[in-house]
Amino acid sequence: MSQKTWNLFIALVFLYFFTLHADHLHFVLGGFTLRWNNLIALTLLAMLLIRLRDQIFSIPKWVAFPLLFIALSMIISCLLSSYPNRCSYYVGWYGLTVLCYFLLPIWIVKALGFSSILSLYQASFICVGLYAALQLVLSIAGVHDPFVSQFVSKNLARPNAFCFEPSFYALYMTPIIFLYNARWITLKASSSNWAILGINLLYLISTSTSIILAYTAFFLILFCIPGVDRKRIFKCIFIFAACFMCLFLIFPAIMKHFFLKFFYHGFMTHHSFYERWIGIENGWKIFLQNPFFGVGLGGYPCYLMDAFLKGDRSFHYLTSYGLMSEANNPVKIFEPMNVSTELLASLGLFGLCAFCLLLYGLIIQVKRVGPSEKMNAYCWLVSLLVTLLVLQFNQGMFRTYIWVHLAMTYAYLEKLYERPSIIHHSA
Repeated sequence: MSQKTWNLFIALVFLYFFTLHADHLHFVLGGFTLRWNNLIALTLLAMLLIRLRDQIFSIPKWVAFPLLFIALSMIISCLLSSYPNRCSYYVGWYGLTVLCYFLLPIWIVKALGFSSILSLYQASFICVGLYAALQLVLSIAGVHDPFVSQFVSKNLARPNAFCFEPSFYALYMTPIIFLYNARWITLKASSSNWAILGINLLYLISTSTSIILAYTAFFLILFCIPGVDRKRIFKCIFIFAACFMCLFLIFPAIMKHFFLKFFYHGFMTHHSFYERWIGIENGWKIFLQNPFFGVGLGGYPCYLMDAFLKGDRSFHYLTSYGLMSEANNPVKIFEPMNVSTELLASLGLFGLCAFCLLLYGLIIQVKRVGPSEKMNAYCWLVSLLVTLLVLQFNQGMFRTYIWVHLAMTYAYLEKLYERPSIIHHSA
């Protein structure tokens, strides 16, 4: 590979990671909405295919089998669904997601080595976080970034970088934030105190309520990790709690209306929580009616819309459902609100077992890690588990950055960074 091609490849890898969250950077082609990140991913895939297909395009059995099992569950659910056309589209989207956001990062790591890719991966998060911080600073000065979607007040933005909303930005930042935090607590000397403070501030500026869940889950999971200094965990809990109290004293209105809004306004009386809760209830009821194979991935909103039109009182309906006659795409109004109940309702127990098998493979790999690297492996696992919990505040099984972080976790556990860099030797 020539030096120019090498430099282009490195630049594209960084852009690939940087634009993972970029919902706003998209275009419509033939009725389909494609993000610029999709094109970057396909370009990287083509470059690897042309240059190095014989050297990197292999999939370990412990990865391939769960992915095929998931695909099989989706195909069976699609064939049994009352909405096969829509479900078949989602099966295809699953294939694209796995190829471009799970296998591609693993193959890139094989090509460049884990250490090189980890540097680009971490740098992309920091750049996104700094851009979000810039959105906040500019809004204070009266300049509003066109990508900002929500505001704390008339002149104070809720940063979201290129995401559609702040909660998506918080979800995107969760993996790297808690990877850093876990390393800081368990490995102590891996990051400075000021660096940890800075990256946590980049997380907090989203003012998303899911942050409360994230920190709570993080410390609870840490207590379950063998070999962790529990005195240090308590010390860190005290530090984080003290910082949180300072924020409460300095910015009481922001804390009440955003971070702690459900506690102050009431969980079921706040529209954001109420809509999510109704989505969870409806998803669970769809699962109970179709327990083994679900209604097909993508069939959830169609199933719920049909029930609404039939006047089926076994489900709870939001006021927004009544606006379906005014919507360009009425099905969108009935989209699921929680990824776990979406999985159960869409793919049933068969699909749940398939996804559990993928996570089981991850746990097996953690057990294989040697004692000297065990704690670092646990840090990756903790960051992934916290991210999956925060994902419960959102819908969508195809969040690209979740799949990429899962891929990076697998790549680390496979210790690919110890293998020679393929591109380096072929450049």
